[in-house]
Amino acid sequence: LVTRNDYEHPMAHFHQEVDRLFDDAFRSFGMPNLLGGRDQSLSDGGFMLRPKVDIHEQDDAYRISVEVPGVSEEDLKLTLDGDNLIVSGEKSSENTEEEKGRVHRVERSYGSFQRILNLPHDVNAQDIKADFKNGVLTVTLPRDESKLPERGRTIPIGHS
Repeated sequence: LVTRNDYEHPMAHFHQEVDRLFDDAFRSFGMPNLLGGRDQSLSDGGFMLRPKVDIHEQDDAYRISVEVPGVSEEDLKLTLDGDNLIVSGEKSSENTEEEKGRVHRVERSYGSFQRILNLPHDVNAQDIKADFKNGVLTVTLPRDESKLPERGRTIPIGHS
């Protein structure tokens, strides 16, 4: 299972590198991490979320876990488009009462996201299942044994 390389704006990469350099410098002085584990990419002039994806291959299925904390099930969409599985959604901003005092940092990300995964040729697309629990979307892609490549067959070598 291969993820399509999403376009990353060159300035976003530069911004991440500058943040990393400053973070390394401040950490050497005992100061807290400035990046805060942020994983954002620049798209269309704004920030877009990029959920983490784990892909596990098993004998009978592929299992994909997508971390989407703070996203409700209603805001997720799972689409099959040809050989692509598309996970998309939106994390809405929270409207909370402003606390008294000064805010020094807010490290919450909001916005839309999309991950496109290229499906292997041996997936049984008709039986794909998805489950959502505790901010993790788990997609099970059963394997179709009739599409599996032959394994363990010895090929005779002839004399020319």
